[in-house]
Amino acid sequence: SNAHAAAGDKDAVRGSGNNNNTAKAIGDNSTALAGTYGSGSDGNVAIAYGPDTTAIAGSDGNNNDSNSAIAFGPDSQAIAARYGSDSSNNSATATNGASALAGVGGDDSDANTASATGAGSIAAAGTTTTDESDLDGFTATASGGDVVHNP
Repeated sequence: SNAHAAAGDKDAVRGSGNNNNTAKAIGDNSTALAGTYGSGSDGNVAIAYGPDTTAIAGSDGNNNDSNSAIAFGPDSQAIAARYGSDSSNNSATATNGASALAGVGGDDSDANTASATGAGSIAAAGTTTTDESDLDGFTATASGGDVVHNP
């Protein structure tokens, strides 16, 4: 089925002190990563269900804890707390070909929630491409092909 799942406390991608992470990938070309490629990231959950789905939680940074990423349905992508450190309690849910990003790209971004459904829909909450930090408590919801970015 070509599915790939890696949890930081169970696989070769483990950094030091990554504990209690869960990654499940079900479907052709699906990928789930939780608490990988960093250290001290605990309690992250990534579930990718369906073909060509991606779910990444608490990865590619240090001390990213208790983040969840759920991608459900073909071509869906959910990312919570990636490419930054010290980001916790972010939640990204994407369904039916959408993309959801929460607490991505900066440090110390906490308690952001992104939810997107439908092909082409993108929800980004507490997410930056310019390395901003301390983006906390933002919500973004997108459907019907809409793009919502908060802030």
